[in-house]
Amino acid sequence: VIPYYFKTRHSLHVTLRIHKGSEVIQTVSDAPANAGANRFVWNMRYPGAVVLPGAVFQGSAEGPLAPPGTYRVELVAGGRTLSQSFQILRDPRIDYTDADLVAQFEFLIQVRDKLTETMALVKRTRDLRSEAGQLVQSAGGRKELQDALKTLNDQLFPLEERLVQYRARANQDLIAQPTGVDSKLARLMTFASMADAPPTEGDRELYGRLAQIIQERAEALSRIQEREFAALVRMARGR
Repeated sequence: VIPYYFKTRHSLHVTLRIHKGSEVIQTVSDAPANAGANRFVWNMRYPGAVVLPGAVFQGSAEGPLAPPGTYRVELVAGGRTLSQSFQILRDPRIDYTDADLVAQFEFLIQVRDKLTETMALVKRTRDLRSEAGQLVQSAGGRKELQDALKTLNDQLFPLEERLVQYRARANQDLIAQPTGVDSKLARLMTFASMADAPPTEGDRELYGRLAQIIQERAEALSRIQEREFAALVRMARGR
């Protein structure tokens, strides 16, 4: 809980920033600025994964809890910056050390970033497919271009499906359709954060397998872009 006080209602822009070292964890623009006592309650979480709009997957993309350590909050208002450090302490009832909880946090950040990377790779795939469709349409939709577009999409759709379940419109749809890497990463984040404990060997092994799949898909997408997509572009432009 971060309390702060203004003598009168502050009419200027008020910002709160929470830091760990030089890293800004969270920025709260237009923080409350009422006359008298104000407070902001930080949930102690880092930002979550960046997911595609409308993405449907199992598990949570929520960011991990901050581990034990020294943090700093800054309040910026009226050209002044006030700063105060604070500590997050380990629950004394648990048997693990601060280092164990830092290891858990670092692992969860790694999984979070891999989920963000997965979503970015899906966006690249969709952008490539959209660009190819527009090229074919602008070139008059000739049959040879339509055939080339089908060949391209026949490779892009299976590549995307392994990463996300694009057919799902609600969580219930995942009962009948196989889940993608995104669900597996999100569930891994959920399970690995359920207790105050470092990641297990099983957690790390699963992450390694999923990271390998993502790398293979990224390499496959690059090959498709360099060959089939490039060939379609040349064909559409009459080269």
